Amino acid sequence: MKTNLSNVMIEVKKDQDELSEIEYYLKGNNANRSTIELNGNEVILEKVEDFNDKMNRADYLVDRIAYLKSVIAKKNSEAILSNNLSVAGNLDLLAKLRMRIETYQRLLSIKETKKRITEVNNSYYLHSVPVFNREEIETKKKSTEVLIQSIELEISKANSVEFEIED
Repeated sequence: MKTNLSNVMIEVKKDQDELSEIEYYLKGNNANRSTIELNGNEVILEKVEDFNDKMNRADYLVDRIAYLKSVIAKKNSEAILSNNLSVAGNLDLLAKLRMRIETYQRLLSIKETKKRITEVNNSYYLHSVPVFNREEIETKKKSTEVLIQSIELEISKANSVEFEIED
């Protein structure tokens, strides 16, 4: 079957959702229930007839998800982007760059403050001044955001390249 990584990721998500539903079903539908009267008459209250089918489907989905995730991992390690890192390497880089963005945002939220402190026999101002250049941090934040966008675009292009996988 001809596909691309984007479609494979969608298939993994659908299979994981279905597996989750089946697992939930199996937790609550795993026993036949009946009443047995003292004279030995049995009345079936609930009979689970599709347990084996659901169990087999769950086993299939576990294997399929593992296979599809291995395809994703293989393709992500094979595809090299313009920065000479694989897609997998770029995904790790993106996580680190996003952490940098968070740090820049926290730094940019720091303002110079001056607070008057009054004690019993003493009054003074507590003055706090950031030790960094706001414009420099803003520039770094913007350039990191641009870099993130360009890497995401390249990953998206790499994910749309078609290849063959087993059905």
